[in-house]
Amino acid sequence: MILFNLVVGFVASFLVVAPVVHVGLQLRPGSLQPTYEDAALTAVLGVLLGGLVTLLLGWIPVVGPLFSPAVWVAVVKRVTESDWLVAVLVGGISWALTVVLFAGVRLVM
Repeated sequence: MILFNLVVGFVASFLVVAPVVHVGLQLRPGSLQPTYEDAALTAVLGVLLGGLVTLLLGWIPVVGPLFSPAVWVAVVKRVTESDWLVAVLVGGISWALTVVLFAGVRLVM
């Protein structure tokens, strides 16, 4: 059952987060506009790495829950080559959306 919840949560997160990342990155100033493939790659890496970091380091009091949003910001910055402000905004919103989606999947299942 846990594996089923993870797969459903991953697919739901990917289907919802990738368009949000794409739209968020379109709003940034500059000539380099990301493709949807960049947004999809960012969503996949963010969901996988953010979940892995939460699994491994989320138990650490106070600072543990801060690692996952930091991973999202790093993934957005690295994959899309955006500036820090855009990476923090898009990464933070994507992380929050992923948390809400996984919580919703747990409630439904």
